[in-house]
Amino acid sequence: MIAEGYPLQESVLLDSGATLHIFRDMKRMKSLRAAPIGDFLWSGTPQVPIDGYGEARIILKSGDGLPTYLTLYNVALCTALTKNLVSFSKLRKRGYWWDTKPGNNCLRRADRSYLGEVEEINGQQVLEYRTSYEPAATLRAALIAEVSSKPRQRKLSYGLLQERILQEHDQSL
Repeated sequence: MIAEGYPLQESVLLDSGATLHIFRDMKRMKSLRAAPIGDFLWSGTPQVPIDGYGEARIILKSGDGLPTYLTLYNVALCTALTKNLVSFSKLRKRGYWWDTKPGNNCLRRADRSYLGEVEEINGQQVLEYRTSYEPAATLRAALIAEVSSKPRQRKLSYGLLQERILQEHDQSL
């Protein structure tokens, strides 16, 4: 269930404790494929089912005012969550680091060059801020599929994934 009053539910948060990238909205995902049955993550005490995996692209604010795009790979789709989370440990493995020196709150590349701003909003570290009322169409231009050199995996259509989620939900009742 989605907390309607949560002000950052459409935003993307940087999470230093997350072990994988997690998005809640399948419209933000590309190259979506079904998760193996039984895949889940822990969110507090309950297990949360992972509905699928794919890629997501986020828009970071850059120092020159132009957007910087960052593509995330192997992102877990969890429609039951209220947040979109980017794993800092996964970013670090790709050579990015979080610069928190006084006067800085940003992501940098391995060569120390500036990648994008991290904003603190409502006590959370936010990579991409979007209001709950902002239409999804405002982000679509940034969600252009990247050409991947990785082997293609079976893609799952929106309708098939929705059907599978409903079937699993019915079985769990």
